[in-house]
Amino acid sequence: MKSKKLNDCLNRFHVAMPKPRNQKERPPYIPEVVLEAKTKKVEQAAEKQIKLEKDLEDENGGADDFNCHHAAATTLPPYLSAQSTLPATEANKPFSGCPLSVEETSKAH
Repeated sequence: MKSKKLNDCLNRFHVAMPKPRNQKERPPYIPEVVLEAKTKKVEQAAEKQIKLEKDLEDENGGADDFNCHHAAATTLPPYLSAQSTLPATEANKPFSGCPLSVEETSKAH
């Protein structure tokens, strides 16, 4: 605790420690359902994790053996491609310094 009144608070705390009886070991008990839920949560988090190019490189023999797919890294998703049509709103209109509009750039390619 970070407080100037630490000594005033310490006398209010009591940590219960069980007294040992009949020399028997009593480890903490965690129910199986809780353990299964924890492992399930960890597995789901691992499934959701995005595979990076570095992970693919490590799986396929390291930097010497694996060549990354540059085409896959440079292709745009479908919603950003030149063929996609955007609704005419203020947000996607070309700014004043842009010589071409969205339609003119798609015709040029």
